[in-house]
Amino acid sequence: VSAPSAANLRQAAGARRQALAIEYDRALFAGAFSAAGGYDTSLGGASALSQPEALQYGFDLSALALFTLLSEARLPRKELAACYARVGEELLVAVAAATPAPPQQAAGSASSLSEILRGVRALLDALQRGGYLAAYAIDDGDADEGLWQQRSSLSSTRLTVTLTDSAALRAALLLNGRGVSPELARPLLSAFFASRGAEVTEQSDFFLDGEYRENPKEYRPTQQLLSFTIAPSGAPR
Repeated sequence: VSAPSAANLRQAAGARRQALAIEYDRALFAGAFSAAGGYDTSLGGASALSQPEALQYGFDLSALALFTLLSEARLPRKELAACYARVGEELLVAVAAATPAPPQQAAGSASSLSEILRGVRALLDALQRGGYLAAYAIDDGDADEGLWQQRSSLSSTRLTVTLTDSAALRAALLLNGRGVSPELARPLLSAFFASRGAEVTEQSDFFLDGEYRENPKEYRPTQQLLSFTIAPSGAPR
């Protein structure tokens, strides 16, 4: 079976966008568990369908529609990974064009860990400037340049990126547990690591509500934490 064309995919996502609007609006106005205190009341009760894709909730709803289709396609793991790799590569080209990232490394060589971290910050800065993120933080406490340069089993480094109010946050929450995520920062950063001679050996993500709430039904995640374990490509594990 041939893959759908971009036009057909766009048409299918548009139809699904209409159908998903009620579910999305419930999360937007009522919260993760339909308790008081949703994510936004500034729309005055209007549906996210009223927002163009250039604005946060319109974009988020479209992301939900597209990645719902991807979830329903039930691609084999290898094909799904290839799909995300392609998304990441395309995003990297688009974002890097306006990002002062470190220069591309020669084939077969790897960037220093400090260069990689500078590039990660440059990409996240670009996402924040563009309005995709409200804020971000990087936990690089595990970084050790000396161990990285050894290119040994000790070179593995864990990085945790915290995204605050990503434009895809609510879609990611609604698709949590369905095998796909519309959070675009992960494939973008994964593609960047690969372009700098680093391999992602483990990855995970989870959601966090930055405010303590006594009532668990008022749980309202505002952050998504992306955890990466990276190592120099070809280094023993």
